[in-house]
Amino acid sequence: MSRGKLIAIEGIDGAGKSTLVHSVISELHNENCYQISGVGNMFFMKECRRIRKKNIDFTNKFLNIAWLMDFYETGKKIEKKLYEGKNVITDRYILSAKVYAEATTDVDMSSFFEIYSLLPKPDFTFLLDIEPSIAVERIKKRNKKIAFYENEHSLNLIRKKYKEKIKRESIDVFILNGNLETQINSIMEKIKK
Repeated sequence: MSRGKLIAIEGIDGAGKSTLVHSVISELHNENCYQISGVGNMFFMKECRRIRKKNIDFTNKFLNIAWLMDFYETGKKIEKKLYEGKNVITDRYILSAKVYAEATTDVDMSSFFEIYSLLPKPDFTFLLDIEPSIAVERIKKRNKKIAFYENEHSLNLIRKKYKEKIKRESIDVFILNGNLETQINSIMEKIKK
């Protein structure tokens, strides 16, 4: 059995990552595909939220470390599915994890990023590049609680951080613009080569 492919869809909140992941899986006719959204089941962060209800608070550094551990656990699940021959499509992965850790907290988490070297590397990374104003409108329509960074100013900073991180780390990323159909076609063209 051959190893599956790992496809990471990255981008700011409201960029359309989840929609694109579902569309790509549909285009592949669900053939041997496994989807991961965000950071899987988030055991450590769920536990932190449970404890917080008892008016016990954590530092930003502690919460970021808990999130990193959830991410590591998700990475192990991804690796298992890849070796089962499944194609794994993620809505956010290592690039998003680094960008959001740097852009949404005042804590320097870069010394902890080494944990990502233990995770499977994506075969393809796609960045949905969208105007933050459009993303904010989409976020408002979700009827979910809006995070403190889900505003035009913060999303613009996060968008810039993606571009800086890609350049600084020389990450091989395919940048996607345009409508959903164009994005799907671009992804299918790349992964079928």
